[in-house]
Amino acid sequence: MRLQNASGIAERSGGLFKTAEGWCAVILNGKGEVERLILPISKDKAAREIKELRSSAEVKKIAGMVQAFFRGRTIDFLAVPVDLSGRTSFSKRVYAELRNTGRGEILTYRELAGRIHSPRAARAVGTALARNPAPLIIPCHRVVRSDGGMGGFTAPGGTALKQKMLSLEREKAGRPG
Repeated sequence: MRLQNASGIAERSGGLFKTAEGWCAVILNGKGEVERLILPISKDKAAREIKELRSSAEVKKIAGMVQAFFRGRTIDFLAVPVDLSGRTSFSKRVYAELRNTGRGEILTYRELAGRIHSPRAARAVGTALARNPAPLIIPCHRVVRSDGGMGGFTAPGGTALKQKMLSLEREKAGRPG
């Protein structure tokens, strides 16, 4: 059930929750779409991000999904709506394609650019991923450099967290970690 103010207008909601990797936060817009998913950071920083937001059933559901992911469970985030208002059409294409990659599937920035029919836009793909509002739900951790390096990861925890997320997915996909 979405929260509403006294005028009946849907309100933003948010929640702070602990995972096996640390404290996370999720913020939803009034339509129940994820505005922002904040991966493990300190409890104080996460609490500041959701200041004055109340929780909701949707927040609790998404928090449970993220917690389960970090416990190593296979979670399908495809049905979780993400607020992409204000994003470029290019970024939306990147995010849509990436959301359709399978758990444990790893792409290079160049491969992802090719999949959206912009084969020379690998750097632009990286820029779009750096601005990803919902890492994990839009699984930017699955994108690596062509030379096999991790590439960037702007979520707190950086490339160490990216490697951990890939390892969790590979273990469940039956691939060597």
